[in-house]
Amino acid sequence: MLNSELSNYGKVLTRMKQTNHNIAVSEIRTYLKTNWGIPFIVIFICLLLVSAISLSAGLLYEADAIAVFAFYSIVIGVVLQLICSFKYKKIFEAN
Repeated sequence: MLNSELSNYGKVLTRMKQTNHNIAVSEIRTYLKTNWGIPFIVIFICLLLVSAISLSAGLLYEADAIAVFAFYSIVIGVVLQLICSFKYKKIFEAN
C-alpha cells in the first residue's frame, strides 16, 4: 500500500512540475506579445556587458563598435515599448 501511495505521489509531483512549466511558458509568451521591446532591451544589456569586458581587455575599437550596437538596440527597444504602451493601453486600463 505504501509503495503505491509513493508512486501516486510521484505522479502528482511530475504533473505539478509540468503544469508549472506550462504556466510559466504561457506567461512569458503573453508578456512578450504585449512588450515587443523586451528582447531588444535584453540584447542591449548583453551587448553592454560584452562591451565592458572588451574594454577591460584593452580592445578599444571593438568595445566602441559593440557599444554603438547596444545603443541602437536600446533605442529600438524603447520605441517598441512606447508603441506597445499605446497599443495595449486599453487592455491595461480594463484590468
